[in-house]
Amino acid sequence: MSSPVKFLPCCLLLLAIAVPAAYAETLKVRIAGLKDSAGEVVVMVWKDAAGFPSDTKTAVAHKRVRVTGTAAEVTIGNLPRGVYAVAAYQDLNSNGEMDRSVFGWPVEPVGASRGAKGRMGPPRFRDAAFELKEPVQEIEIKVK
Repeated sequence: MSSPVKFLPCCLLLLAIAVPAAYAETLKVRIAGLKDSAGEVVVMVWKDAAGFPSDTKTAVAHKRVRVTGTAAEVTIGNLPRGVYAVAAYQDLNSNGEMDRSVFGWPVEPVGASRGAKGRMGPPRFRDAAFELKEPVQEIEIKVK
């Protein structure tokens, strides 16, 4: 009869071969077009259309960084490979929210991945969606 200690390495080897590795990728988002070195830039990442592009509660990741020039870079790690969409805005007054006009239009610079723009409303997830498939993948968002 074989010892359980000898059996364990074989089981671990079989498990490593049978279970595919879960990739944890890094997304680098460069935000261009920032105004006046003011406030913070907020970057949010969604895995599906629910809440895109403004509901931070449904975003799978979000980060805020201080603006120090007309461009910024935000790095978001530990994202599994898949399809994502990213939205960003410059919180000029650092009040923690995207300010809007009385008609609901953003009054702070905003942008989305793939240059997606909405018609009479926010951009759609499918227009901003891209596939994250590299260990380190870079995208650029121009805010206006």
